[in-house]
Amino acid sequence: FDGPSISLRLLLDVQFVPSTFIHTYHKMEKVASELEGGKPELKHAETVDKSAPVIESDVKVKKVDRKPLLGDIASGTDLKAAETSDKSAPVIDANAKINPSVHPVVMTEVKKKAVTAEVAGGVELKKAETTDKSAPVIDADVKVKKVDRKPLLGDIASGTDLKAAETSDKSAPVIDADAKINPSVHPVVMTEVKKKAVTAEVAGGVELKKAETTDKSAPVIDADVKVKKVDRKPLLGDIASGTDLKAAETSDKSAPVIEEGVKVKESVRPALMDEIKKKSDE
Repeated sequence: FDGPSISLRLLLDVQFVPSTFIHTYHKMEKVASELEGGKPELKHAETVDKSAPVIESDVKVKKVDRKPLLGDIASGTDLKAAETSDKSAPVIDANAKINPSVHPVVMTEVKKKAVTAEVAGGVELKKAETTDKSAPVIDADVKVKKVDRKPLLGDIASGTDLKAAETSDKSAPVIDADAKINPSVHPVVMTEVKKKAVTAEVAGGVELKKAETTDKSAPVIDADVKVKKVDRKPLLGDIASGTDLKAAETSDKSAPVIEEGVKVKESVRPALMDEIKKKSDE
C-alpha cells in the first residue's frame, strides 16, 4: 500500500497482532502489488485425480440388495424425542476483549487498487466479425421480378362501383302453419326452485362471522390545517331564487341516415311474433 496511512495505523490500533495475521498481510500486499503490475507469474501445477475411492487389492466388494433397506425406509419407524444443546457459538471468556477485524478494510483497499489499475491499464478486446442475415433467403434458381405498384394503387385510390344487393332475412325459425307451440314451463320451474332455495336458507339461518370495522369515512385533516365554517344561506338563496335560462334549439340525429336510392324493406319480425303469440294462445 502507499505509505503507512492504512497498514501502520491499523497495526498500532490493534493491541495484539498474531504472527499468522502478519504473514497473511504480507501475502495480501504481494497480491496487491502483482495486480498493480499486470500479469502475475503463475507456477505450473500438475493435478492428480483422487476422487475415486481407494480399494485395496485383497478387498472384495459385494453387491448389496437395497430392496429390504428401501422397504424399511418406506415403512418408516418411530423416532424418539431428542433434546439438543446448541454449542455452535464460540466460547468467549467474560474478561476477554475482542478487537475489530482489519480484514474488511484491507480487502476493500485491495479491491480498490485492483480496479484502479485495471481501469488505468485498459482492457484489450477481441475482434468480432458479424454476419448480416437480415435479408430474406432466396434460392439460386428463383428469379425475383420488380413489380410496378402504381396501376394497383391507382385502382385502389379511384375506387369501384358496387352493385345493389337484395338480402332475404331467413334468421327467423320456420314454423308450419298447423304447428301448435305450447308455452315453456322452464320459467315457472326456475321461479319455484329459487323460491324454495331462499325459503330453506331463511329457515335454516346463516351463521355470520364477527367482523371489526374501522370507520375511515371522515376526511383526513392535518393538524396544522384550520377548517372554517361556511355560511351556506346566501348560496342556497341564490339556488332557490333560480336563474333565467336561454332557449336552445336541438337537432335530433338519432335516426339512421339512409341514402335516397336505398330501399328499406319492412321487417317481418312483428308479424311473425304476432303469429306465434296467436298460435300459443290457441
